[in-house]
Amino acid sequence: MRWRDVGLKRPDNWLSTIALALLIGVGYQVLDILLIAPLLQKLTGEAINLSQFDILRDNLLALIVALLISWTEAAFIEELFFRGYFFNRIMDLAGKERVGITIALLISALVFGAGHTYQGVTGVIDTTLAGLVLGLVYLLARRNLWLPILTHGIIDTLGFLWIYIGLSG
Repeated sequence: MRWRDVGLKRPDNWLSTIALALLIGVGYQVLDILLIAPLLQKLTGEAINLSQFDILRDNLLALIVALLISWTEAAFIEELFFRGYFFNRIMDLAGKERVGITIALLISALVFGAGHTYQGVTGVIDTTLAGLVLGLVYLLARRNLWLPILTHGIIDTLGFLWIYIGLSG
């Protein structure tokens, strides 16, 4: 299997890909902070547990390290695995028509969310929703990984900045 086979190929237009990732990433993160997370907290009775990121508050060095790790491990590697590999293997099993794509989208998002159990039940649900959005972004990009990679990185960057300046938790 080649990089290209999982969607790691040059976008048709880098500038529009970056601009769209910024629009989707900022829009999603604002929606999540202002609406989705508070609604999930009301439904579950618990806030998203982001305590493992408390070190980021007013700590520029920790923020920089977290961003470097986030852009490589979370944005790049998670998208390569969850959208590029896992999503497509599920489609190999479930089919490449609408039903198979839907099954792949749902299962990959659920497994992505389950990988964030350290954030508690609310965090798992919230991250599952983010996985759905990133899966849809992957499909929107005609299975090119760069749009979900950049979108994921932007979402995480904004979340870390939110924690850094003390507006989260």
